[in-house]
Amino acid sequence: MAIKRQNFNYSTSVATRGKPNEPTKGKVNLKNIMNAMQNLRGGNVNINNLDKVLGNLGIKLTDKEIEELLCNLPVDAYGQVALNDIMDNVKSIKENISVQNLDNFLKDMGIKLTEDESHDLLKRLPINAQGKINKNALMNAMKRFRGGNIDINNLDKILGNLGIKLTDREMEELVSKLPIDDDGTVALNKLMENVKTVKENIDPQNLDNFLKDMGITLSEDERQDLLKHLPIDGKINKKNIMDVVQNFRGGNVNINNLDNVLGNLGIKLTDREMEELLNNLPVDANGKVSLKKVMDNVKSIKENIDAQNLDNFLKDMGITLTEDEQQDLLRRLPIDANGKVKMKNLMNAVQNLKRGTVDINNLDQILGNLGIKLTDGEIEELMSNMAADANGRVELNKLLDDMKYIKENIDAQNLDNFLKEMGITLTEDEHQDLLRCLPIDAKGKINKKNIMDSVKNLHGCELFGGRDSASEGSKVAQ
Repeated sequence: MAIKRQNFNYSTSVATRGKPNEPTKGKVNLKNIMNAMQNLRGGNVNINNLDKVLGNLGIKLTDKEIEELLCNLPVDAYGQVALNDIMDNVKSIKENISVQNLDNFLKDMGIKLTEDESHDLLKRLPINAQGKINKNALMNAMKRFRGGNIDINNLDKILGNLGIKLTDREMEELVSKLPIDDDGTVALNKLMENVKTVKENIDPQNLDNFLKDMGITLSEDERQDLLKHLPIDGKINKKNIMDVVQNFRGGNVNINNLDNVLGNLGIKLTDREMEELLNNLPVDANGKVSLKKVMDNVKSIKENIDAQNLDNFLKDMGITLTEDEQQDLLRRLPIDANGKVKMKNLMNAVQNLKRGTVDINNLDQILGNLGIKLTDGEIEELMSNMAADANGRVELNKLLDDMKYIKENIDAQNLDNFLKEMGITLTEDEHQDLLRCLPIDAKGKINKKNIMDSVKNLHGCELFGGRDSASEGSKVAQ
């Protein structure tokens, strides 16, 4: 059935007038209906009314996206299609792009890649069975990518797509630092380096404004006390400020700025955790609460969870368990007298459970909660090995096995760098001699433990400054 995209002129009569969100007796707010409809799993839509339905639901698709949607929808003989099929397909289209459209997608963002850079990028991206790339995974990869150029006129759009928010002051500082070519382009890696610098540092004279923007108010004595604890080298590193502020015993927070304060401190809470925090905070008559009370309560919430909320907590992390898997997990967990489970115990149990599935888009959060730290290169390697299903999910045991493999092995070509980071320098002959001792797997990887064992047993006067001793090698390795 050939269906053309139609343009509809329609108006919606909203029953509620006057103040926003003010309900009128006997009426239902249209926005609430539309929000509920997006989550509704029943109902049918006439395919000829598709544009109108999407418009009313606040869903905007490009012509290409509409074309893809129409190709994928299972329309019956009466021109009807299930609403849940529409919503599932819209979600997939909005969250993913086809491998074939990668170049055009990046061009629309204002990012230009050479053919070699495009191939290099594809190697770093997880591609699902349908040949799709998740946009979040793509954006995360682009932040770490070392190639590509951007049009400076598209700077706002590019930063927005990358999920980077800058204040007007930060944007002004960024533009002044960028090495812009005559054709108005700048290397993407230079952009990301400068964004990192701007986002990570502030001028000491702007400390007050920075804290006020965060919603934190200090007295003059508290300000001077804070400055004493901060290393200042022209600029103050924001992370240092955040670390000191989290342990700072003074200062007050406006409760209306709590989201902003926690965000700037790098603290992420779920809606449920935020609700628990608000219920426990002693807010004064001016809507203020001491920073210390905020941090103490956040620490308690982040370190413990209610056993009854275990399923929801794991879902918020992007981990889904079956009922049997959840019961198995609970049997492994010590629960205190208040019905709470320590986060550390939960994360250890999850790693040992090795069952369930995870949302690949929550990878950073999941690894962080599991206490696993990976370098950018290791993250890229992990993402490139993840074969996500159509819903962007992977088996937890596959994720943990791949992560373990990446942490325990290095590329044979990186052996020199690995040894240099350990403080060991080899001659070319010694390097070749060591390689002959080491088993290299089918992926060209060497196990780090094997390297350590071989280095400890490697004899050579030149290697350890003239002392032909395996014990000296052991000391260096350690």
